[in-house]
Amino acid sequence: RIDNEISNRLGDINLYNALVEIKEAASGIWNPQIRIIRYYTDHGIDHSYRIIDYILKIIDGKNLNDKFTKEEYFILFAAAFLHDIGMQCDLNKHTKIKEKLKTENRITQPFEKNVLEYTKKEVNELRKTHNWAAKYWLEEASMKINCTYDKLKTAVNKVNRINNGLINDIAETCLYHTKMDINSINTNYTYATKTGRKPLAALFRFADELDIAQNRVEDIEEILQIFSIDIESEVYWWFHSRMEINFDANGDANLIFFINEQDSYLIDVIKDKIDEMFIQKNESIIKILNEAFNIRLNIFIEIKTIGIEPIQDKYKDFFLPN
Repeated sequence: RIDNEISNRLGDINLYNALVEIKEAASGIWNPQIRIIRYYTDHGIDHSYRIIDYILKIIDGKNLNDKFTKEEYFILFAAAFLHDIGMQCDLNKHTKIKEKLKTENRITQPFEKNVLEYTKKEVNELRKTHNWAAKYWLEEASMKINCTYDKLKTAVNKVNRINNGLINDIAETCLYHTKMDINSINTNYTYATKTGRKPLAALFRFADELDIAQNRVEDIEEILQIFSIDIESEVYWWFHSRMEINFDANGDANLIFFINEQDSYLIDVIKDKIDEMFIQKNESIIKILNEAFNIRLNIFIEIKTIGIEPIQDKYKDFFLPN
């Protein structure tokens, strides 16, 4: 269904074929045999499709389809497949990207061993700067220098033959999908001609932030029966495993958190925590979208009691300290 929607929104065989090549390149990068950043939620192709699905549900629910050109849809869809590839960027292999990140003081670790021997500090640094690594990787592929991954070069080259400004917009959208202040995004020299680069990046980040539901993680209980992982990752997985997200006909998001009835005394605390982690965190993004499109984007939080395991003390202590 999503692939058909993508094709319909693009309405251009050249853009669609370029997106197919981007997806294939991203699929290769997310090779399941090698994951540099482990014990975190899914950032692969399934995650990309969920982001696209959320974007379309918001656009359709808010009647915004006529606000986007086919190129702007392409930017959103391409960024969905490419925004997290920096998490799989081997800085020992991609030395020019490593040098750039070091020059800009974004990393301090050496990254001199193979990816399976990265230290925890190196992994954490790459995770924190993966948006920059993704941007620089795309720029390398666009300039046809240093980039050793042929599929990425081929995909980017196909995009450049259609419009040599699109990759820059895609790279900026990838860069601003996390942490960065979207109000500081460079709005010059953009091919996001109708919506504009800032609202486009805001919509993309909002959809990415929405991917917090249980379909983003494996069965945490089964994993913990087999492996021991650090408590931060464990709690994060547990939180996702209790979440569900859906959209109403108006394009508003419903965040649903499941608990056991005996944990009902924590409902207000849990609501406040979800509000802090998602709604408050994204207030500036929601404001940009509301003002740019003249809409009211709502996020609703619901706590449901079902037949599920009670919350363990270690999760209460770590996730609900109050």
